[in-house]
Amino acid sequence: MPGVVVKFSIDETIPPVRNAYFNVPAAFREAAKQRLKQMEEQDIIEQVTTAPNWISGMSAVPKGKTDFRLVVNMRAANKAIKREYFRMPLIDDMTIKLHGAKYFSKLDLSNAFYHLELSPESRDLTTFLSESGMYRFKRLMFGVNCAPEIFQREMTNILKDEKNIIVYIDDILIFGAVLVQEDIKGLPRVISFASKAFTSTEKRYAQNQREALGAVWGVEHFSYFLLGRHFLLRTDAQRVAFILNRSRENTKRALTRADGWALRLSPYSYDVQYIRGCDNIADPSSRLYIANDEPFDEACSPWEIASVESNCFEFLTEAEVREATANDEILQQVIVALETGKWLKSLRKYELVAKDLTVSNGRASNVCKNEKHSSQRVWWPGITADAEEWVDTCQVCATTGRPEKPTPMKRSLVPKTAWHSIALDFNGPHAKLGGVSILVVVDYRSRYLIARPVKSTSFENTKKVLDNIFEREGYPQNIKSDNGPPFNGEDYKAYCRERGINTIFSTPLFPQQNGLVEGYMKLVNKAMATALSSGTSYEKELQDAVDAHNAAAHTVTRIPPEEIMMGRKIRRHLPLLLGKQSDHDEDLINTRDRQAKLRSKEYEDSRRGARECRIKPGDVVITERLTRTKGDTRFDPTKLTVVAHNNGNLVLCDNSGRNFRRHVTQTCKVREWRDREPVEENETHEQVESRRCSNRDRKPPAYLESYVRVCELEDLNRREFR
Repeated sequence: MPGVVVKFSIDETIPPVRNAYFNVPAAFREAAKQRLKQMEEQDIIEQVTTAPNWISGMSAVPKGKTDFRLVVNMRAANKAIKREYFRMPLIDDMTIKLHGAKYFSKLDLSNAFYHLELSPESRDLTTFLSESGMYRFKRLMFGVNCAPEIFQREMTNILKDEKNIIVYIDDILIFGAVLVQEDIKGLPRVISFASKAFTSTEKRYAQNQREALGAVWGVEHFSYFLLGRHFLLRTDAQRVAFILNRSRENTKRALTRADGWALRLSPYSYDVQYIRGCDNIADPSSRLYIANDEPFDEACSPWEIASVESNCFEFLTEAEVREATANDEILQQVIVALETGKWLKSLRKYELVAKDLTVSNGRASNVCKNEKHSSQRVWWPGITADAEEWVDTCQVCATTGRPEKPTPMKRSLVPKTAWHSIALDFNGPHAKLGGVSILVVVDYRSRYLIARPVKSTSFENTKKVLDNIFEREGYPQNIKSDNGPPFNGEDYKAYCRERGINTIFSTPLFPQQNGLVEGYMKLVNKAMATALSSGTSYEKELQDAVDAHNAAAHTVTRIPPEEIMMGRKIRRHLPLLLGKQSDHDEDLINTRDRQAKLRSKEYEDSRRGARECRIKPGDVVITERLTRTKGDTRFDPTKLTVVAHNNGNLVLCDNSGRNFRRHVTQTCKVREWRDREPVEENETHEQVESRRCSNRDRKPPAYLESYVRVCELEDLNRREFR
């Protein structure tokens, strides 16, 4: 509809609200990204590059059983939109206007809202946050003056198989839910546990209602994994199967409380199955859980994560701020300057924001759009930097925090000739096959693969295998390997130096830098697993897998590796339909290799959030622990100094002067740590636990008594050993 522009009438007295991100279910994530990209290409939405006043969350509302609709939660923003009134025409009025008409047409618009342009001054109100970034609508969008209620809880995406997802439900006075996934043998693998305690009111519900409550709460709790997938709901209560499977269109009685809960599962695709109580793996968690939980709220959306509003925090009382301001000499000078308009040179940084400062009841604060909002905020110069410094100087935050971001990938061009550069690595050892290891060799240009079993990874054994390979193929110009045995010794370096071979080593504990040969470990593992399962010779299975790889066209070069390596077509069991001479285009191989590497670089850099290394020589870092037990921090608190760096590869030095290498993703940049607050030493661990836990006796299920006795015996033995 060209020329039609919609403008909202906004109530400026309503404070802006910034809602947290509402996560899209795992099954819809990729499709949601594509839809956002299409909407941006169709000029329906645009990216937001400045800080908005309003932010709403985006989610995916199920549409039928397999489709979904992207919606934006405009519930908070709708409160600031003044409703405009319009008189709808009556049927009688329309009948009079249509009198004498001969031709009629019907207009059925697709995405009717998007046909109306939104005025630039009204677009800030429609800003929403998604996984792909922050956008706002350029066209009128669905949800204005209405409140979509379907949102979900943020969880980790760990379920890949859409066919074998099962939810176990059990109900006593405390009920539990267990999310599992069956493997190919039908054995359950537990993914997550969840439990909820009934309130005193919920305990008085009828038994069938308590069972239904357990099923509905459990499914909604795991909604992030279940929406958009078909799953199995297992329960030891036959009443739940009746309530959830019953056709409500044909029922003649009024809906009970349990039927109302069951209606909330309409967006899900599931089957209910009855199992015996002794087969219900949710039974232990329903008995052992102790907590004081909130009641099951029908009005609350189970998918909503959180909402952060600008006027909901009360950190300091007004009296405390007033007292602190009265004792601050600089702020007293600022107050005088605000009243007189005369600013000292020492108050230059306050003068720059004088228009945003005011004095109220003897305290200075920054001005927002209304008095109530401003009275709940305080400010001082450099507040952001001070907050960042407070976090950066915390030892606990650093040792338990996240590592540095990876650097952008630097892809090297394919060598101009075959066997110019190769990569080496060991696979194994395979304990079930006598401890044998596999030396894997890959040519960078042709992707030609060689795999040789060795009984030991010592240099003497490795040297024999390399001599056998080099006797046939010749010496390469470069060999890339990791720092494991036998490549970390002087014997290997001398061996390569005598033969004019350059040695290239990846960063320790960072196998991604030797990614070409690492990628072929799956092929070797599959061959060894096939030999174990079928009882055949692992040497035959390994050689068959290598031959199949070398004889098939590679996904990047689209030419068999052996053809590039040998310069001719290799005759196998099937006859050659063409001549034996190879006629592949070398320039085409270079082009395909370069394009594939650029595509993978763009994808990986985006997926990992890569950025340029912010660590420079002279900085202080801590490194990830090589081994970590439960309860250990992620990083070792020992500080190390950065000596040199190259595209994320760091050379570090400890206090004894010893140098070693680590990748930037294994480190965390730190500053001088501040002194920690004193901790009460009189209180023991047992006293802390007694305060946290209830004194209520926990009785294990009867059929688990033998298991509990074994656990108690093992715990007693461990204590005596200590």
